Amino acid sequence: MMLLADAAPAAPSASEVMARAEGENFPVASRMLPRRVRGHLLAVYGFARLVDELGDSAPGDRLAALDWLEQELRRAYDATAEHPLMRRLAATVHECSLPREPFERLIDANRVDQRVSRYET
Repeated sequence: MMLLADAAPAAPSASEVMARAEGENFPVASRMLPRRVRGHLLAVYGFARLVDELGDSAPGDRLAALDWLEQELRRAYDATAEHPLMRRLAATVHECSLPREPFERLIDANRVDQRVSRYET
């Protein structure tokens, strides 16, 4: 894992995160998709995997890591993100006019996972 300049948490590299796509039990982005569409799908997948990696296996304070990612998401919408996966996502959200809210909700869901480990039902 590489340490990003202005971030306290260690974030996995883009190649570490995207390598997980090969191990999924479902096709992440079919090669039958047009290249442009496939690239956008992989950008969103990369974000989702990064959220999952930070929420499930980041060393140290995972809530701080998720806070950092939320800042990176804001920077992605401002086209100033630093992490390579977030720069890829920035291109996708701008080209496809994707709203920020679903991405924020995924980060928030991972925050809940940090506080709640068991549910009644």
